Amino acid sequence: MSTKEKQSLALYFFLAFGLAWLCQVYGSLLLLQDGNAAVYRALLSVSMFCPLVAVLAAKRIVLHQPTGIGWKVRGKRRYWLAAWLYFAVFSSRLDLSGSWLVTAYGGEMDAETLRSQLGVSNLSYILETGLFAITLAPPINMLFAVGEEAGWR
Repeated sequence: MSTKEKQSLALYFFLAFGLAWLCQVYGSLLLLQDGNAAVYRALLSVSMFCPLVAVLAAKRIVLHQPTGIGWKVRGKRRYWLAAWLYFAVFSSRLDLSGSWLVTAYGGEMDAETLRSQLGVSNLSYILETGLFAITLAPPINMLFAVGEEAGWR
């Protein structure tokens, strides 16, 4: 490994881990001391871009090379098919009643509580969260996750 490569690797690790940990520790301190959750969330979101910044700095500034980062989606359709087949074969494991959700929350939000306090049924709750998970959640998560995905690859 040449000296330039060692320098770029050191810069990469310093920026990827050092800046991310700095953002996360500072955000955690602000949350614990002042209860400032908005700054905490913002700093966690910024820390997700640290690996991407590290790659760009190490490759472009030190090595003067292209990053090799591409934006082609490489999803495997067979995994989606496997999930559909799994629930087709083991239909008893597909929980449309929300009982797994009730168990996960320790019984705080059971079906009766959802109906009486929130005015929603199990089906409407599942449809609402499912539609959100399919339509809005992926673009929102992709916006912040691109820094980590591109940086670590």
